[in-house]
Amino acid sequence: IVKATSQAEKCSTPVISIKDNQLFVHSDTEGASYHTSIVANDHKNVVHGEEPIELDGQYLITTYATADGYSDSDPATATLVWNKKDDICTELGEIKMGTDRMLLLQSVGDNIVVSGTTEGESIYLYDISGNLLYQGKATNASITIPYSCIEGQIYMVKVGASAFKYLF
Repeated sequence: IVKATSQAEKCSTPVISIKDNQLFVHSDTEGASYHTSIVANDHKNVVHGEEPIELDGQYLITTYATADGYSDSDPATATLVWNKKDDICTELGEIKMGTDRMLLLQSVGDNIVVSGTTEGESIYLYDISGNLLYQGKATNASITIPYSCIEGQIYMVKVGASAFKYLF
């Protein structure tokens, strides 16, 4: 086994994507292995009775690639959103939250990349008060929204008839 040295070329940073509600990680480095951590934002220890435990269905994914002869890649992160929520009423009308659909949301520079879309779907970005921040249409399995979110703020991304809360 050849161990990578600090002088070695870095593995290509992995790309996190979804297709048909399945999560994939890929790097352009041939023979790479992936080290992926998935942390549920709603993971909690609770003391409770018979009432249901509320879950928000949001997961932080962090991954990096390794390969013989290469140093570790830079990490890639994304937020996986798969929630079933009550409908939300905003100043702009009702947003349907009940869904069994998965989206992958990533902040890339001053943009938000949404994966899991289909061509022609309407895409909207709202702040938590219901103010429309972006409106567009997907051209393929992902769309880039030119909007710089504020860390720690909750946004709503509506894709077609499905809406998702996103904690940036």
